Amino acid sequence: MNLPVSEIEIEDAEVLAGLLGDNQEGEGALKQAKLLMYVPHKPYYDGLHKQELLIKSALDAVKQGIESRPLLLWGMGGLGKSTLAAQLARSLVHAEVAEMAFWASMGVVPTKPTEPAVSVREKITACLAAQLGLLDQFGESLDARLFGIVEKGVLECSLLVVDNLDATTECVGDLCSVLEMLRPKHVILTCRSMLDLPHCYPLKVQPLDGDDSELFLQTDATRRGLEAFLPHTKRVFAEICEATGGVPFAVQLALGQATRMPWHSVLEGLRAAHSELYVYLFRGLWRSLGPRAQKALVYMRTAPDGIELDELVSVGILGSRDEVSSTMAELVRLSLIEVEIEDDSSASYSIHPLTYNFIVSDLPHVWAHGNER
Repeated sequence: MNLPVSEIEIEDAEVLAGLLGDNQEGEGALKQAKLLMYVPHKPYYDGLHKQELLIKSALDAVKQGIESRPLLLWGMGGLGKSTLAAQLARSLVHAEVAEMAFWASMGVVPTKPTEPAVSVREKITACLAAQLGLLDQFGESLDARLFGIVEKGVLECSLLVVDNLDATTECVGDLCSVLEMLRPKHVILTCRSMLDLPHCYPLKVQPLDGDDSELFLQTDATRRGLEAFLPHTKRVFAEICEATGGVPFAVQLALGQATRMPWHSVLEGLRAAHSELYVYLFRGLWRSLGPRAQKALVYMRTAPDGIELDELVSVGILGSRDEVSSTMAELVRLSLIEVEIEDDSSASYSIHPLTYNFIVSDLPHVWAHGNER
């Protein structure tokens, strides 16, 4: 049976090539399949004016020859920088500007203060080695893996996305060193702060305006099956945009809260939160969760790069497979986590860096003070 490319998940490129051998799209289908393997699933919503202008500016920059400079998407947490980077990666490969796209996520801060941080060099090398199938060939040696990737030469015609960077001097120095060795054809970086990176081409990601916030809220509610919880008046949509500052992730979390309380109560809390917007949203959603969902969210801190449904079931602390699936679906609906891959038998879940930070940094204070500030 010939499966559509978008419905298969094969880690081995040779196996994938064999499966696509009779596909009429040929090399283009294989290229698209590889792209789906390496770029995470991050839903992009068409029609958002500011985001589409940014995508166009980025594509124009590459086509005008600025591709030799790393493209930096920067701005506060929750603006959708990773989503925009994923959409840019798809666009560049579809336009055959790059042959393939590779994705290296820098992840989040260590779970424990005593846990050593993984350097940018180590993280990028590990991600690329895994995507190129080189982990077993070169063992645990960082230098051997890095030189093996360079020998492959595949980065010279490909795009490398380095997501969720830190703006520290050590991080920037490490990044420059790795890019100098790998020499990818195109580079996209995401960071909350402006990087002091030589020859970088920066594009600041802006909050959504009123119309885009309304469209985003409606589209996201449809994707999550939450249309019944949308506001009934244009005035409330405008108030949501104002109260969340047009930040997409805050809009999503506010919609999650609206499944638990009326919109006027959500808006009252958002206005009172002022600069502590995420503190209010996360704490409110946490208090609304049942014990199993709370336990699942806490367990997610051990897997900041994603976790499979089978692993969650095998842990044995969250109940049966059906109970785990139902619990994770609830967390997805609330926007506390994202489902990366899903079919009839499996799913993979990832956690937003801001959700992770709440679990490891703010949640202990919530417990210590009886859920109150």
